[in-house]
Amino acid sequence: MIEFVHPWIIAGLLCVPIIIWWHKYKGKSLEGS
Repeated sequence: MIEFVHPWIIAGLLCVPIIIWWHKYKGKSLEGS
Protein backbone atom coordinates (compact mmCIF):
# COMPACT_ATOMS: atom_id res chain seq x y z
CA MET A 1 0.00 0.00 0.00
CA ILE A 2 2.99 2.26 -0.52
CA GLU A 3 1.33 3.73 -3.62
CA PHE A 4 -1.54 5.00 -1.46
CA VAL A 5 -0.55 7.81 0.87
CA HIS A 6 -3.15 9.01 3.34
CA PRO A 7 -3.92 12.75 2.94
CA TRP A 8 -3.41 13.23 6.70
CA ILE A 9 0.13 11.83 6.40
CA ILE A 10 0.89 14.34 3.64
CA ALA A 11 -0.61 17.16 5.70
CA GLY A 12 1.45 16.10 8.72
CA LEU A 13 4.68 16.01 6.73
CA LEU A 14 3.93 19.44 5.25
CA CYS A 15 2.99 20.95 8.62
CA VAL A 16 6.35 20.13 10.21
CA PRO A 17 8.54 22.41 8.02
CA ILE A 18 5.79 25.05 7.92
CA ILE A 19 5.59 25.18 11.73
CA ILE A 20 9.41 25.32 12.02
CA TRP A 21 9.56 28.11 9.41
CA TRP A 22 6.70 29.98 11.11
CA HIS A 23 8.44 29.90 14.50
CA LYS A 24 11.67 31.17 12.91
CA TYR A 25 9.76 33.89 11.04
CA LYS A 26 7.86 34.95 14.17
CA GLY A 27 11.08 34.95 16.19
CA LYS A 28 12.83 37.21 13.66
CA SER A 29 9.85 39.57 13.38
CA LEU A 30 9.59 39.80 17.18
CA GLU A 31 13.31 40.58 17.47
CA GLY A 32 13.04 43.17 14.69
CA SER A 33 10.22 45.03 16.42
